[in-house]
Amino acid sequence: MSKSDSKQNKSGRPDQALIQRMRWLVRVLNAISPRLAALWLTRIWFSTRRFKLPVREQKWLTMAQRDNIDTPYGKLATYLWDQQGPTVVLIHGWSGRGLQMGAFAEPLQQAGFRVLAFDAPGHGESAGNSTTIYQVLDCLRLLEQRHGLFYGAVAHSFGGMVLACALADGMSMQRVVSIGSPVQVEFLVESFCDALRVPEASRQYFRQRLLSLLGDDMYERGSTDRIAHRISTPLLLIHDRQDRDVPVSQSELLNGRWPRLERMITDGLGHRRILRDVQVVERVVDYLKSG
Repeated sequence: MSKSDSKQNKSGRPDQALIQRMRWLVRVLNAISPRLAALWLTRIWFSTRRFKLPVREQKWLTMAQRDNIDTPYGKLATYLWDQQGPTVVLIHGWSGRGLQMGAFAEPLQQAGFRVLAFDAPGHGESAGNSTTIYQVLDCLRLLEQRHGLFYGAVAHSFGGMVLACALADGMSMQRVVSIGSPVQVEFLVESFCDALRVPEASRQYFRQRLLSLLGDDMYERGSTDRIAHRISTPLLLIHDRQDRDVPVSQSELLNGRWPRLERMITDGLGHRRILRDVQVVERVVDYLKSG
């Protein structure tokens, strides 16, 4: 997910007033010290935001078994739509929450699956106000230990990068779905800087700061297009042509790189409404069933 997703109003669209204030602060800090600006940008980069549950998600919540599990990052909120059958895990995007993926729960249940969602650290009802991709990966592994091997996964946006890293690191699944997901860490970094109009001097220090915190292999380890050749799990890749957060050109970078890939391109659903589109849900369920 574009890091600009962490600056949204209740409608899910970017909060332009907040962005303007942040751009102003970047200019001021850059004038004082590009290193100081980079420190502030790093804090914002890892920060997450929470939003009130819409009515549809409140309804999905009443149908789920709610639980908390202990992790090294505090309590992790989980949601289980139980069914005797193989488990499909739902992985939300940055500043999202597990219940955003709730439209898939009942149809997957009806198809014979057990459905598990969770709020990543710093998201939804889970503890904290920040996270990293590596923390989310750790939590996904803990959930696998608790619930058994996953049959498959449905991931949205940033969650698609988490899923790809898990598979490349050896997590085994039969079929997976990625919706509106970025595939390059460089895209996340530069789109974040572009959104805040970060001057080049501060941008360079910010890049260096991320590498020092996440490792010099951050781009190689975290970019789906660079690790896809290590993954044998079949993938259904779904993206909307009008996605303003993650352009469809990102998913196109996986053509010829992910060995077993199918694509579904939609029109007019954007980055979030795609998660509850009837045709998208049906395609996802059919794809997972066909495995």
